[in-house]
Amino acid sequence: MVSSSVLSNHVDVPVANGSQVVASPGGPANFLLSAHKEDVANYARSGNDLVVEFKDGRTVRVQAFFENGADYHNLVFVQDDGRFLVQFGPGLQATGDGIVDAALTYAPIGDGLSTGALLGILGGVAAAGGIAAAAASGGGGDDGGSGASGGGTPTGPARLAIDSIDGQSTDGNGNIVTGRASPTIAGSGAQPNTTVTIQVDGQTIGAVTADANGRWSYTPGTLPEGAHQVTVTQTDSSGNTSELSTVGIVVDTIVPETPAITAVSDDAQHPVTIGGATSDTTPTLGGTAEAGSRVSVYDGTTLLGTTTADSSGKWTFTPTTGLGEGAHSITVTATDAAGNVSTPSAAFELTIDTTAPALPTVNATDGTSLSGTAEAGATVNIDTNGDGTPDATVTADPSGAWTYTPSTPLPIGTVIGVTATDAAGNTGPSASVTVTGDTTAPAAPIIGTVTDDVGSVVGAIISGGSTDDATPALSGTAEAGSTVSVYDGTTLLGTTTADPSGNWTFTPTTALGEGAHSLTVTATDTVGNVSVPSTAFDLTIDTTAPSIPTVNATDGTSLSGTAEAGATVNIDTNGDGTPDATVTADPSGAWTYTPSTPLPIGTVIGVTATDAAGNTGPSASVTVTGDTTAPGAPVIGTVTDDAGSVVGAIASGGSTDDATPALSGTAEAGSTVSVYDGTTLLGTTTADPSGNWTFTPTTGLGEGAHSLTVTATDTAGNVSVPSTAFELTIDTTAPALPTVNATDGTSLSGTTEAGATINIDTNGDGTPDATVTADPSGAWTYTPSTPLPIGTVIGVTATDAAGNTGPSASVTVTGDTTAPGAPVIGTVTDDAGSVVGAIASGGSTDDATPTLSGTAEA
Repeated sequence: MVSSSVLSNHVDVPVANGSQVVASPGGPANFLLSAHKEDVANYARSGNDLVVEFKDGRTVRVQAFFENGADYHNLVFVQDDGRFLVQFGPGLQATGDGIVDAALTYAPIGDGLSTGALLGILGGVAAAGGIAAAAASGGGGDDGGSGASGGGTPTGPARLAIDSIDGQSTDGNGNIVTGRASPTIAGSGAQPNTTVTIQVDGQTIGAVTADANGRWSYTPGTLPEGAHQVTVTQTDSSGNTSELSTVGIVVDTIVPETPAITAVSDDAQHPVTIGGATSDTTPTLGGTAEAGSRVSVYDGTTLLGTTTADSSGKWTFTPTTGLGEGAHSITVTATDAAGNVSTPSAAFELTIDTTAPALPTVNATDGTSLSGTAEAGATVNIDTNGDGTPDATVTADPSGAWTYTPSTPLPIGTVIGVTATDAAGNTGPSASVTVTGDTTAPAAPIIGTVTDDVGSVVGAIISGGSTDDATPALSGTAEAGSTVSVYDGTTLLGTTTADPSGNWTFTPTTALGEGAHSLTVTATDTVGNVSVPSTAFDLTIDTTAPSIPTVNATDGTSLSGTAEAGATVNIDTNGDGTPDATVTADPSGAWTYTPSTPLPIGTVIGVTATDAAGNTGPSASVTVTGDTTAPGAPVIGTVTDDAGSVVGAIASGGSTDDATPALSGTAEAGSTVSVYDGTTLLGTTTADPSGNWTFTPTTGLGEGAHSLTVTATDTAGNVSVPSTAFELTIDTTAPALPTVNATDGTSLSGTTEAGATINIDTNGDGTPDATVTADPSGAWTYTPSTPLPIGTVIGVTATDAAGNTGPSASVTVTGDTTAPGAPVIGTVTDDAGSVVGAIASGGSTDDATPTLSGTAEA
């Protein structure tokens, strides 16, 4: 048996049994279930929710019951024979459904409120009965019910059980708070098929019929925001009506306002800024939310825990588990009693940093200045008297560098201790260094930039360059605090001091003379050590302007001339004294400029030259006088046939069946190319910037010979002499039918147009199987690799040089039935003995094997 004190400091949350979900309030709660513990079939853990499954199939789910551990909330069975606290601790496990039912214990609650008083706390929910029939039964007397007679046992149907109203939790008055405007009202205990009437605030809003098991449910239309009284009765077939079953509900569908994280502090009560760092892994968060709402705190998507906003809407939260090293994005949401969840707050970004900075480096050689490196942004703590307390602090820059200059130099032998503290408050180990004096010369300084700020050309000068500024500004780097001496060769020009970052600048007070100069610098530290000289910066002082440039602008289409090599040529084309274009003279001094549009005749052009040092010479003036020079003769390079069966380039003097052949060639860039057939203008085209042009006649050339020429006309109207003529013949007439002789199939022959291609089809598929060329007399022959069989039908066409193909001649191989003509023995020759040579017919010979020769049919 346990004391009722276990229920103290907990909010009482009445729970009706019947497939409903109950939300946990912000703080610890007593979930009071009006049911018998013996009717429970199983307990299960779903995430942090508790699921109670009853033997009749109904369930109750309590959200976030285990979120803060097994003993944070209480589940209490309120029965007619007592109250029992379910002790879950021994039964929780990580496998299965999360709870071992056999390990649970039910502890009777032996003092404090009576069962009847707790049933009173349960209100209408307990009166509705859940599973405990004893808590649901009507009592007679003045409780009402149409079935009662005098003071005897009521004869009407039993009071109904309201098992669920889509409730999320209860308010301080025992009302069910729901976030649904149309909450489903469900219950049990009705007689099968009786009529269940539902009223809200005394008004009947609907009726339903109970099922065969006495269960019923009803979903009303939208209820107004706020508190309502729900009552239900059942009426049996005899018209008897049960006593009222009543429960109060509060409809709340309004989402809480977005909460805010207003402050985060570490365990030393130091504030942590947004985006800042802390070494406290469990910083305390504070903020605002809807009064009484449950505030859920998230790290990204991970729930860290919950807390409850007080009556003023203020809340605080400290994680029970430390945040990991690194970046975190903390947000909060607010959940009201109805389960409405706000949008997340603005994220509070912070970094957990529990790693102390590394040992800093320290340089304190001569005691006049201390410097070194530490974690970027860290506070460097400097102890100069050995008492362990910082005598000075400085901040390391983004590169980690830091410097400190004591008000008076530290004596030789002083032991200095230096630590670094990062932004999260972690302090690293101490570096110790002793002031020993300085005998080391500074590193060689650097001349970084030499700048010209005089004349028309200003800016940085490159080493080896020239300038018209006789007092150019020098800048560079050297040991911080050192004296920088500037030399021209061996002549000291002056001194300056490097700042704490090591930067220095210097401008000569006396002008450098005309000509070449070699500038160097040295650095002298505070104890007199002198560095080696810097790398020399060579420059030439040039205050002499270039001579007048030459200009050629005859026709206004292109300007050219000469100036000082490498000089900038400034071209003024409208006489206002301001350059309208600039070009650079090449190493030989030559320059050219092409205006976007030709300059009119009479335009006066002014041209000056500015050298690399910025000196500008006198202006040369020239007037555009016009162009009277004709372009060079253009060229017809290629004439192309792209029509018919024979395509490609046509040779001059050749023929083509393409009446609109494509011409291309070269001419003066930008000139107008006129194309002629004899003296007839066929059309014009324009040569591109590379001088190439193309042209295709829009009207076909007539049958016969043509002589094509082109001329080029420049922008000033000057016309070239004609090109060399390109001769060609337009031939669109096909050759006549060829003749064919193929008597025995061993050889084919015939006649056609001289030079034509003979196309021979020996298998009747319309495609030539062989081609031969007719000789200048028109004769042709063809010998198949194997004789063609008798009966073979041969098709023969002729294609002339222009690509025209004539009609097909057809002939059939018939065989040979004519005997050859009589052969002739022309000579009999003796080649044996002393007498050799031809033997006359009728003569004699000593050659028994004379040689015979003669003629016969080939």
